[in-house]
Amino acid sequence: MNPSYFRIKTSKEKAIQRFLDWMDEPVKEKYDKVCLSDCVKLCLDENEQWKGTCLYIYEKADWTIFEDVSGFLSTIPAQSWKYFACEDEFIFAGYNDAVPYGEFIAIKNGCILKEFLQFPDERKTDDREYEIEMNSWIDVAFFVDEDELFFCEEGTVIII
Repeated sequence: MNPSYFRIKTSKEKAIQRFLDWMDEPVKEKYDKVCLSDCVKLCLDENEQWKGTCLYIYEKADWTIFEDVSGFLSTIPAQSWKYFACEDEFIFAGYNDAVPYGEFIAIKNGCILKEFLQFPDERKTDDREYEIEMNSWIDVAFFVDEDELFFCEEGTVIII
């Protein structure tokens, strides 16, 4: 498995616009009310290649969740995500059990609370205290798999 997502505590409309401004990329395609099972086929071209950065987006409990379907947003440093998050609470979490890779970033009130990254031959972590301890990609996988906000049957797909 290789789920990867980020979530920000703000409205979906505001989060999408902020993300597009932050990425400085135009939307190539957008689909509303997409069933999760149809998401990947909308993101692939006729040669089964990704059309670009593909995101599946939905709202849950005051959060907007962006599932990184195509995997293009991995390894962006926390310092960059901080500009996207502004003063809103933000979490990035993703893992790939085949590599192994794990990444976790937490930001709140414009401050980086935690940054952890592990992939083959490299490991980066900080010494900041945080409510969740991250020591390996397995800790990240546990967080993702247990996150009640990470799943929705219907959402919006954007491709940039």
